[in-house]
Amino acid sequence: KTVKQWDLPKLVEAWKTSVSEETWPWVWTWHNPNGPHAVHVGVDKHTLRACRTFAEESNRNNLTLVVKDVSEIEEEGHSVEDFYKARCAVIFSAPQQIDLNNGILMLQDERIICYDTLTLA
Repeated sequence: KTVKQWDLPKLVEAWKTSVSEETWPWVWTWHNPNGPHAVHVGVDKHTLRACRTFAEESNRNNLTLVVKDVSEIEEEGHSVEDFYKARCAVIFSAPQQIDLNNGILMLQDERIICYDTLTLA
């Protein structure tokens, strides 16, 4: 099976310079000069606490949790609302491609997420 590899930095740059509002794949978050963005993929016993701590450090800190479905959260005894209260966006998808050098994650639904820190559970 051939897997398509996207040039993620090129896609982010094309999105930044596009004059139209429609681009695909869609850059859901980009590198934010006003605050770091932490992305967690999956949930373990430390994830919610890490999100709460990061959110409390600064109101400029941004958080995203990527899980396949709500059961990943519930298996750890948490709810989606717990992560929302920690100012954490929750996306139901899975990683498709990661560019570790440039801090860019593409999900299976082809959303692109730029991040400063990435934690895999």
